[in-house]
Amino acid sequence: MPDGDDLKGLIGEEKLETPSTFSFPFTPYGIQHDFMTELYSAIEGKKLGIFESPTGTGKTLSIICGAVRWLLDHENREWTQLKLALESLTMKNEETNNDDDDDWITGQAKLAEKQHKVYEINKMLKSLEEFNNNIEKIKKEQEVKKNKVKSLATKTLNQKNSIEIEKDKDFFDEESEFLLEDYDQLSSVDDFEEISDEKVQYEGVKIYFCSRTHSQLSQFVAELKKSPYSTSRIIPLASRQNYCINKTVKTLKNVTLMNERCLEMGKQKTSQKPTKVSSVGSVIKKKKSETLCKCLYNDKDKIQSLAEEVTTELRDMEELVNRGDQISACPYYASRESIKYAQIITLPYNTLLHKSTREASGIRLEGNVFIIDEAHNLLDTIGHIHSSQINGQQLTHSYSQLIQYKNKFELRFSANNLLHLNQLIYVIGKLINMLGGTPGVSYTENSRIKVESKVYTLENFVHQAEIDHLNMFTLVDFFKRSKIGQKIRGYSEKYMPSVSLQPIKPKLSSLQTFLKEIEAKKNNKGKELKKDENKHTEPQVTDIISNNPLTPVMAFIESLTNCCEDGRIISTTQPLVGKGVFKFLLLNPAVHFKEIVDKARSVIVSGGTMEPISEFKDQLFNFNGDNSDRIVHFSCGHVVPPDHILPLIVCSGPTGKQLDFSYQERTSIKMV
Repeated sequence: MPDGDDLKGLIGEEKLETPSTFSFPFTPYGIQHDFMTELYSAIEGKKLGIFESPTGTGKTLSIICGAVRWLLDHENREWTQLKLALESLTMKNEETNNDDDDDWITGQAKLAEKQHKVYEINKMLKSLEEFNNNIEKIKKEQEVKKNKVKSLATKTLNQKNSIEIEKDKDFFDEESEFLLEDYDQLSSVDDFEEISDEKVQYEGVKIYFCSRTHSQLSQFVAELKKSPYSTSRIIPLASRQNYCINKTVKTLKNVTLMNERCLEMGKQKTSQKPTKVSSVGSVIKKKKSETLCKCLYNDKDKIQSLAEEVTTELRDMEELVNRGDQISACPYYASRESIKYAQIITLPYNTLLHKSTREASGIRLEGNVFIIDEAHNLLDTIGHIHSSQINGQQLTHSYSQLIQYKNKFELRFSANNLLHLNQLIYVIGKLINMLGGTPGVSYTENSRIKVESKVYTLENFVHQAEIDHLNMFTLVDFFKRSKIGQKIRGYSEKYMPSVSLQPIKPKLSSLQTFLKEIEAKKNNKGKELKKDENKHTEPQVTDIISNNPLTPVMAFIESLTNCCEDGRIISTTQPLVGKGVFKFLLLNPAVHFKEIVDKARSVIVSGGTMEPISEFKDQLFNFNGDNSDRIVHFSCGHVVPPDHILPLIVCSGPTGKQLDFSYQERTSIKMV
């Protein structure tokens, strides 16, 4: 479906008049009506809104009734205008055929242009009709299911998590799965997004409602159920940590490990199983095997069924998880499958603010409406999300893994992959040098640089590290598209399992022990040094080495792609290389919010108090000074007027006992 600009170029956009009344569960207070009116106008006018409404004034309900009303009006307008535009162009084509004023060539050129417009509008109408028909079909199918017996899903309960992984080791190259994906720097990242000209998939305008926590998003869904718009199609988005129902994956706890494990279980691993062998014993014909490790809940039919249920019934995140567990369908993939049918999508605003997470979740910015609730700490959140920190232990471990991985598969890499892998190893080695270490040596070595802290600009840092001649954007792109993080983690689990590294105290020689005894007596410590150092009882610090230290290292390298004025790097060296730290601090959060402001139809931030307003106006919305005419600010008081409040001071209860709500009196029966 063409975006808003293409649609506007073909048919124009008739402005919607702000309604004088709004559907509400009860008669709205004056400030609630004003809130909905201003919100409707802001979204229609493609504004950047700052809305303040105190706690208890029905802010969430006002957002729902104002924004959803606009969305429904917009969908009706889009359908009506497409039909009117098609009728108008058809009539003009007939007039062009009867017009003899122009010469033959000019007339044919005008006719071809108008026919092209008719073709484009017909294509849009067809995709819109297809979309609406699919929604109606899903609703009818769900009604039929409701009339039947509710569920037969319990038949597999005793079989959960009992899958045995069959491993056929014959003619199977177990190491091929660890090879890097082919990386071509010139190829387009978005090749998979290309859509055929013959068929256009309709994607209407969606409202994304964002808040800090999932509990707040669940409250939003509960309010939507109470509203007149309870039939709206709403999808709650969340991470695998919240949605995963596979007990094996859930035990990993760490989000990164869960993501990688889930992806591994979902991808097809090819084995070279012989289906035909010659008389000599050589394999003549091979075929791909089925998935070697498949998640029980990753069933396409069941996921599609759950996605259709979510489309027709309002469910919050917990309800979706429970339903997925009942029918053995993955809620994570079901929620993403149903995005295309959704009108409203709820998500934590961390997902929206981080570009990689946003793209992985399938969130489109163009032409959509974004409402961010509880946005008073939005700037701090953006700064925290895009800041990064690594230590010397992670750097030395990453360097060691990359060297071993390269030595193992060097002859099997393409020249392009090998080039970028060497560049990555070089960069990490230079970062180790900046902490006073030597690449390839343990993180427990002593640093060659004195203990100090320095602040660098990004430009000075890459110069000091001697990596300014390399393109960090290319390295980040290589990391993402070659999937080197996942490959190295899998390789490490197989050949270098996690170990606990303890600093080993060197065993003293007899002469060293004798000298230490003399020194102890001179200092009158009255204690003899134990001759058997193996019985040393001092506690030793155990450091657990992760199998995937490359992920935080690449997050730091990605931080180097920011503009020089947008951040600073703090370098802290310690006596041991492993204790040294690099920390990137983002100083300009607006740079990561600018894409949302530029591409979205409208962005609304709301909260109980949004002071200081200047932070949102100058730092977030109007960073370049070109959005001042788009910014609107709405603020209201409480629903209860001041003359309806009578403050009284009560010192004692009905029995005459003085009120005391201290900790000591909380269990007193008389006080209760």
